Amino acid sequence: KKLARLLAFVLRVGNRMNQGTRRAHAKGFKLDSLLKLTDTKAHDHKMTLLHYIVSLLSKQEPEILGVSQELTVVSVASKLSLDDISYEVSLFVKNVELLGKEIQQQQLLLGAEAASSEDAIAAKAAYEDALQRQLKLKSDWEFVRSQFQHVATYLGENGAKAKIHDVFGTLVSFFEMIDKCVRDNAVNKSPTHMTAPRNDSWK
Repeated sequence: KKLARLLAFVLRVGNRMNQGTRRAHAKGFKLDSLLKLTDTKAHDHKMTLLHYIVSLLSKQEPEILGVSQELTVVSVASKLSLDDISYEVSLFVKNVELLGKEIQQQQLLLGAEAASSEDAIAAKAAYEDALQRQLKLKSDWEFVRSQFQHVATYLGENGAKAKIHDVFGTLVSFFEMIDKCVRDNAVNKSPTHMTAPRNDSWK
C-alpha cells in the first residue's frame, strides 16, 4: 500500500508541474522514469525534484517514506532471474522423467520378481515422491511467474517481457534515492520552500 501511495503521490506532483501541457493529466508513467527524478534540479542546482517530493511527503504523508524498510524483500527479488528459475524447473522435470524411464527399463530387464525387491520398491517410492515434488514445483513456478507479470503490469511495464532484475532493481535504486534525499533534507532543514521546476522530461 505504501508503494502504491508513493507512486500516486509522484504522479500527482508530476501532473501539477506539467499544468498547461499535454502531460498535465497523465494516468501513469514508466517505471524507469522514477530514476530521472534527480535529473530535474532547482535554481541552486543542489536540490532535485525528488528532494522536493520527499520534503512534501515528510509533511503530508511521512509514513510513506518508510517504504524501503517495508519492502526489503524487493532487494532479494532483484537478484533473481525468471530465465534461471525456468531452466532449473525444466531441468528438475527432465531428471524426474529420466528416473521414471530408468525404473521402467529395470523392471523390464529384471522381471516381476526383481521389481518387488526392496531396492526396486525404494526406487519406486523415490520416483513417486519426485513426481509430487515436480507437480508442486511447476505449480509454484506458474504462480510466481503470473504474480510477477501482474506486478510488472501494475507498475506500467510489459508483464510478458519484463525482467525481474530490471523491475525490482529499479525499485531498489529508487528506494535508495529516497533514503538519500531524506538524509539530505535533514541536513538542509527540509526545504519546504523549494519550488519545483517545470520539466516533463521524466514522464
